[in-house]
Amino acid sequence: MIPRGFASETFCYEAARAAQDYGRTYVVYYLGDFDRAGRDAANSLEEKLEGFAIDRDITVEFVNLAIDHDHIVRYDGETVTVNFDHGPMDLPVREPKRGWLPSSRCGAFRPISHRRF
Repeated sequence: MIPRGFASETFCYEAARAAQDYGRTYVVYYLGDFDRAGRDAANSLEEKLEGFAIDRDITVEFVNLAIDHDHIVRYDGETVTVNFDHGPMDLPVREPKRGWLPSSRCGAFRPISHRRF
């Protein structure tokens, strides 16, 4: 089963229910973005799966295959050097997502302005 973004409660419930038939450790391989949203999605998925697995007496092993803090050896603002098992690799850094709407359109603060309060 492959979720995109944050996995729903229903998705995790169905995954735990399907894993119950296997009778062995349910191994989840997670590939996600190395940003706050990606980490939050991973933590949310792991928490939900473990919550539903406990009810069914299933052991969940959550394996993060994405880049983690321990892999980063250098960051210069334009590239990041990541140390994989096969050796270091330079990866380009993309601009942060700019998806917020101006406060006049949605009633939200701009990303920086709320820090003055």
